[in-house]
Amino acid sequence: MNEKLNITENNTELNALDEAKEQNDFSKEAEYQEFSQALADINAELIAEAEELGNAQLTAQSKVDKNDECLIDCVAKVEDSAVVDEAQGEKKNPCDEEKCPSIDEEKSRYKEYRLQKIFSKINYDLSSPSLKSSEVKDKINAGTVSAFNCYMLLTSKIKAVKRQLKDKADLGAVVGLGESTYLAKKWEIRQARWAGAKEIEYNVPLSAVKEGKKRILIKELCGLKRVAGAKVKFKIALDALAFDSTEFNFALGCAISAKPKAIVVKNYSAESFKYLLDVVKGCLGKYEIELSSRLNSSAEITSLMEIGVDRFNVENALELAELIKQE
Repeated sequence: MNEKLNITENNTELNALDEAKEQNDFSKEAEYQEFSQALADINAELIAEAEELGNAQLTAQSKVDKNDECLIDCVAKVEDSAVVDEAQGEKKNPCDEEKCPSIDEEKSRYKEYRLQKIFSKINYDLSSPSLKSSEVKDKINAGTVSAFNCYMLLTSKIKAVKRQLKDKADLGAVVGLGESTYLAKKWEIRQARWAGAKEIEYNVPLSAVKEGKKRILIKELCGLKRVAGAKVKFKIALDALAFDSTEFNFALGCAISAKPKAIVVKNYSAESFKYLLDVVKGCLGKYEIELSSRLNSSAEITSLMEIGVDRFNVENALELAELIKQE
């Protein structure tokens, strides 16, 4: 009897274990199925996001490609941008289409910036004694549109011109074109300063260089600089046409000793290129360098600026401005 009870209890325990095992297996299977479903959902979401991202990139790339095609097409046609409509006889700009609405604005903005940058390096040289005061006024009024850096005049013409311009443009005085005494030069510089000249350009006289009196010449240059004052840009001009190589270097050494704000090479030409190199070497970035010459293109200005020239005194400034605008 006891044996039968033991067997029955054992069978009950085994059945309970089997049921627990089956429940455990079912629970594991359910967890696995749930995990598999969650993993499948995550993968599906990732695939969907990847497809959306890929479509967005394709769309963006398509837009970029279209913009590039538009830009390339406009640049290719920019030299021949006006298309004649034979029926109406009018000109149409291919960049007026919706695909590139701002190309003309960008071109115009860049051109204006480039012109301003070039014209700001130009001084309009109106120091010729043959020019009447009325002619000087007319040329300055015409030049204010181009916004040149400064207008260089004889001291005798500054007062009359300044009264008419009313600070529309900065004026500079050119002193020492003729031979005169040291006291006369000092008085002329004072007059230029009182008349409101922003810059004073003093031309080293040929006789002072020919005599070779270095100490006297340096003392004279330093004295004239003091008379001009610290607020005025005092410049010393050397005539490349009047001096030979030895005389030019002598005058350059004296000018540098006076420590002006700028050295001006007058009557510059291709033959006096060595003089320019001597000036660049002597200034070593301490003083500005200006050239007085006749120029005919922006390419000349750019090439000379790369050498070290800061500004240009030009007699044909209006003509040069028109040539540059047409480039």
